[in-house]
Amino acid sequence: MQVGIRLRWQRLLLCALLAALIDAVVLPLARPMYPVVSFRYEYAPLAYGMVGLAVSSVSAARGAASVGAALGFVIYGVFNATQLCINGGWSLGTAAWATAYGTVMLAALAYAPRGV
Repeated sequence: MQVGIRLRWQRLLLCALLAALIDAVVLPLARPMYPVVSFRYEYAPLAYGMVGLAVSSVSAARGAASVGAALGFVIYGVFNATQLCINGGWSLGTAAWATAYGTVMLAALAYAPRGV
């Protein structure tokens, strides 16, 4: 598989927006799984922008979803492993679910807006 890295602003913005929309639907359903935290919504565009940047800057002629899944596994895996280390309320089950969720979401994001 040939993989290239190229920044595409339209795709970055679309991926960030899609990630925010997917989270807006899925995360309220999963809320009971997460420990109580205080949210700082002003930083949400930074987080979604980083997800959009990761997914939009990598293109694959074939296998875009598998590249996205690998990115999701690593990005969400690092975040959740860090949460396990520093957040006493973060459980192994939460980390496993959130990592799986991020893997699937980034696979879908990498595949969906390929034409943009």
